[in-house]
Amino acid sequence: MSVLLDYNRVYTALVTPFRDGRIDEEAFQILCDKQLEARTDLVIGSDIGEGLSLGESELLRLVEIANDTSRRRSLVLAYLDFSMHRQTDDLAQLLIRGGADALICRLPHSSSFGPEEAQSCIRRVSHAIDRPVFVEHGDALLRPHISEDMIESLFRSDLIYGLVLNHLDPIRFSRRQSILGETFVQLIADDRLAACHIAAGGQGWISPIGNVAPRACAQLVSTWNLSDVGQFRTIRDVLISSSCALNAVHPSVGLKAILKKSGIADGSVRAPLRCLHQTAESTLLHAVAALQNLDRAARRGRD
Repeated sequence: MSVLLDYNRVYTALVTPFRDGRIDEEAFQILCDKQLEARTDLVIGSDIGEGLSLGESELLRLVEIANDTSRRRSLVLAYLDFSMHRQTDDLAQLLIRGGADALICRLPHSSSFGPEEAQSCIRRVSHAIDRPVFVEHGDALLRPHISEDMIESLFRSDLIYGLVLNHLDPIRFSRRQSILGETFVQLIADDRLAACHIAAGGQGWISPIGNVAPRACAQLVSTWNLSDVGQFRTIRDVLISSSCALNAVHPSVGLKAILKKSGIADGSVRAPLRCLHQTAESTLLHAVAALQNLDRAARRGRD
């Protein structure tokens, strides 16, 4: 498995813009360009990107556009859902050929998908590609087949590079750091927990809200690295407030409403999701205004 050294960054979980039921490639490229300007990296096919609604050809096309746009200036990570795709090892190879630098394996939310099947799928994917493989790790009650012993075994066998965490358990997080060392990468996938994760020594985070405020998200990392505690706290508080507002609706729906207001996309979503009604949209736009002001200030500072 090849090694990517710098994971101490922001990875934006890109939404997938649609128009007339199809991927809006022009809008998606604009989103990628904005991430490159902010020096954040790209995540394709997550829940925020409505990954479960995407066909294999659509997922591959998004990876190709992201790779062509980034021109190796940013990392491209792609989700690989084991419940949606039967030939996961074949699709993994196609995603890597299309330009993905690493894959995030999402295991089914089902107890019928046992530990042996989970390990077998991860092993096949890891052996099929010469790129880092991450495993999405959520609530243990929903995914009982992912144990700490299994994580350690997969890592020591060079089958996975780390975890994408949907929640932060400080005890288990610290234990993994202690036992597996700094080369074991743990990324958080919740904007509300990003500051805690960074302060605890986490390598980076996957940010939904980076779609609309990538520079502010990147600045959270840089202010911590520069020991600018005051600005770090300011960004943290606004980020948490904005993220809570997004999570009051479906984040993907909320983000698309904001992007529609910005003129980047038309706000379309795929079933079973539904667009926000006008009152909820106005409330959300007001809630994220402070974060967007920070993002604009960060842009002026960089320019």
